[in-house]
This record gives sequence, structure tokens and C-alpha cells, in this order.
Amino acid sequence: MNNNAIKCPYCGKENPSDAIFCMQCGSRLKGGDVKISKKEKNAGSPVSKKFDVKVLYLLIVVLLVASFAVLYYAGVFSSPKIVVKNSSQNIAQSAPQGKPVVDLKTAQEIKSMEDALAKNPDNHQLALDLANTLFDVEEYGEAIKYYLNYVKAHPDVPDVLVDLGVAYFYSGDFNNATKYIKRALAINPKHQIALLNMGVVEKAMGEIEIAKEYWKSAIKISPDNAIGKKAKEFLDNN
Repeated sequence: MNNNAIKCPYCGKENPSDAIFCMQCGSRLKGGDVKISKKEKNAGSPVSKKFDVKVLYLLIVVLLVASFAVLYYAGVFSSPKIVVKNSSQNIAQSAPQGKPVVDLKTAQEIKSMEDALAKNPDNHQLALDLANTLFDVEEYGEAIKYYLNYVKAHPDVPDVLVDLGVAYFYSGDFNNATKYIKRALAINPKHQIALLNMGVVEKAMGEIEIAKEYWKSAIKISPDNAIGKKAKEFLDNN
């Protein structure tokens, strides 16, 4: 008898020392060393670490998409009211969502103009320049103050009246926006930018049919320029 042999406890068959199962009956031998691969060890794990990470990323993406959808339909990311500022001739692509950071040079220019106006409040052209600069950095309340300075001395300049109306519009004061843009139209009934903006104000106040009439009038003046095309876009989308 081989001293290193393993005897099967079930059938009595002697098996080699490294045998795991009995060569005769197939029963597991008590002395057999069972080697389990890493793959076999992990086979019983409920979820691997790699799978956990994938699931976590997926959940984050789903939550982000859902959050964006809620904000979108709540109007946070919806298209804002669009107006045209006369002095720059640029079409604003978004309503103010927060004041921009003013660079040092612009801040110094504003301070310099304010100081000069404090010494000479009758410099109405400087007041207009300051108003336009403040408008561009979305300081609408301050811009209005200096536009009014200019309008008091020069009440019949349609471009400035429209800019003042736009500043009121962005400040949420639709009544004064209407007042000054309509004053510009009283001076020049064919002021295309005033017609476009008056339509925007009317729409903001819920008067969509009146708004459409203003946009139609703006289109008639010049359908192929930027203002006419923007008026047509508003008309088509409303």
C-alpha cells in the first residue's frame, strides 16, 4: 500500500495523493486540494466593481438629462425676448441672465465719464455715451438715468428714444418701454427698429395680434435687411 495514497471513504479504492475525486466511484476525496480560479471565485459575486461604476455613470447621466428637461419646460432655458438696440444696431440674442463681468478698462471709462458728468451735467452727448456703455454691461437702471438726461435736452431723437424704451423693457418696465418706443414712432412712423421692438413689447404684454401688426409693418419697410428678416422670423414663429 502506498503511504501517500488516499483511500476513498465510500468504496475503499486507493487513489494517488493528488487525486480530487475517487477513480472508482467518483466521490470527492477528503484530502484532495481543490484549486479555484479567480474567475470561479468571482462567479458568485452579485455585482462586480466595474459594473457598479457603469451603473453609477448611467444614473448620473439620466439624472442630468431629467433635470435639464424639467428646467427647459419650466422656461429656464426657453428662448428669451429679443430686442434691437438702436445705437449698436446689434440684435440681442438673449435676455439678461445675470450681469456680465465688467473689465477694468470699461469700469475705468464709466467712472471717468461719471466724474466728468458730475462736474458738467449739461454735457448731454457724454450722458448718451455713458448710457450706451452702461447698457452694454447690462446696467439698465443706470443707463436709463443717463438716457433721460439726454432725452430731456433732445426729446425728438427717435434712435435714443428706442434705446431708452429697450432699457426699460429689459428692466421689466413695459409701460415706459411702450411710452418711449411709441414716442419714437410718433416722430418717425417708419422707424423699422421701433416697429420691431414695439411688437416684442406687445407680445410680452400678451397682445400677440397687435405685435404681429407691428412686425408686418417692419417687414413692409425693408423685408430683406436684418431687421426685416428678424420681424419675419417673429411673425412666422408666433
